[in-house]
Amino acid sequence: MRTYLCFFLLIIVTGSVSANDATASQYLYMVHKILPEQKNVAIFMSEEQALKEQKKLTRAAASFKLKVSIYLIADARDIGKNLKRIKDGEPLILYDSPALMSKSSRQFILTKCKEKNIPVFSASMEYVKSGAFVGIIMKDGSKKVDHVMVNLKNFNKYATTFTDKFNMALGISEVMK
Repeated sequence: MRTYLCFFLLIIVTGSVSANDATASQYLYMVHKILPEQKNVAIFMSEEQALKEQKKLTRAAASFKLKVSIYLIADARDIGKNLKRIKDGEPLILYDSPALMSKSSRQFILTKCKEKNIPVFSASMEYVKSGAFVGIIMKDGSKKVDHVMVNLKNFNKYATTFTDKFNMALGISEVMK
């Protein structure tokens, strides 16, 4: 009985950590459609999320012909170390985890990504408003997309991509300039 209870609690804790995240397919679909020239994608996530999402990420990456590199983030120290490993211009997907969602982590990540021209994809409204390229904002407690935001502040070179037709096709509801 105790084992089942621990397993149940692990599911609840793990689920709540990523409850606001887009799915692997949603993230990789957006990268594929918005940045079709990209073949590599970096992902920051916790170890628990990696265990949970590994198969889904593998399938989604194969579907969109993308090579995914997962970087495990346990605490703030892992952020800087792993940002150094990402190539200039390579998209970065940030899964929702405590280490990545603090204000200081957000500012550090966005500053370093701007320096390396790394487009950031996140499910966090705060990240998008602070300078992340794309936000896939989920409805609370569900895997349904509430809206998709694009912030061109650091990526104005892509401005011509976001036509009304393109935005409608991808469900992009807001383009910030």
